[in-house]
Amino acid sequence: MPEFEEIKSDDTTEPEEDDQKIAIRSEVVSHITFASHQNHVAVITGLAVVNPTSEDLYDLTLHLFTEPQVVGERTWAFDQVSAESTYPVRNLAVTLKGAVLQNLTERMRAELVFELRKGDTIIAQQSHAIEALAWNEWGGQRYMPELLAAFVTPNDPTIMDLIRNASMILKSNGRKSSMEGYQEGDSRRVWEIVSGIWAAVTNENITYANPPPSFEKVGQKVRLPSKIKKHRLATCLDTALLFAAAIEHAGISPIIVLTHGHALCGFWLRPQLHIQGLMTDDPMEIRKAIDARDLVLFEPTQATTGHPMPFTSAVNSGRNQLSEEKEDQFVYAIDIARARGRQIQPLST
Repeated sequence: MPEFEEIKSDDTTEPEEDDQKIAIRSEVVSHITFASHQNHVAVITGLAVVNPTSEDLYDLTLHLFTEPQVVGERTWAFDQVSAESTYPVRNLAVTLKGAVLQNLTERMRAELVFELRKGDTIIAQQSHAIEALAWNEWGGQRYMPELLAAFVTPNDPTIMDLIRNASMILKSNGRKSSMEGYQEGDSRRVWEIVSGIWAAVTNENITYANPPPSFEKVGQKVRLPSKIKKHRLATCLDTALLFAAAIEHAGISPIIVLTHGHALCGFWLRPQLHIQGLMTDDPMEIRKAIDARDLVLFEPTQATTGHPMPFTSAVNSGRNQLSEEKEDQFVYAIDIARARGRQIQPLST
């Protein structure tokens, strides 16, 4: 069965190639990443064959390929393309080359090409330049910012070590050593668990590294927890993701907040609480949740100062950075539990 339905052309938008020739109309993403592969992100967002001529065409095939091969080849068959018609392709699924993307250590430019053929003759062609990002690179605000949730990796072995250390710290201070998340139904216990995680991260002696300017827009490479532990070096985003991973592992729902040139971490004090969507660019929504004592936001880099800082100091700093006077610095917040509900899963480590 051909994967299209016939629609008589009344679209005033003409293909760029030639309004008297059959053409391909397509929309594709500008970037692909290993996170895209892991989370089944669509590469093609629109695809159609346009025949503005007065002649019917028969037995056509539409071929997709990339050079270098970062996307698997795909072919669609058309029994007939009627005159003056547009045929939208419905099944747009393609396969990303996970093994290639997982081994990329730097960005790589690729060309994605569509060729419409009758037999061996190419009768229309369209190409797109795309960028394949390094395997550990987040694309920033310009490319699916919600994929930042994929870099929260609660099952990284380093996170398991941090949780064990946090448990021991709580026990040594006369507190329960269990990491039971919301099970007690007491927001004070949730705070207590996260304060134990704070102490465990502080004990790692991580050194702060400045992120690139405007990373929240253009993205940056992310150090996952095991890399942070190995090199004892982390940006604000690395540290926020580290805390979010540990908090999620402990059964508590974290959020990541991005401001211009900076990243913060937070957590909900009760399990039913979330931002209204997966993401929000409204600082008032976050500020109201903090004021209602539903959400705790903290400054993660205070764990990288080289000497112990109390968790309350980090919380006060996080609250101050979302004050009304600074709300023009707010970019957006991502709710990790909401992201998991949308099937944005952690990167495989």
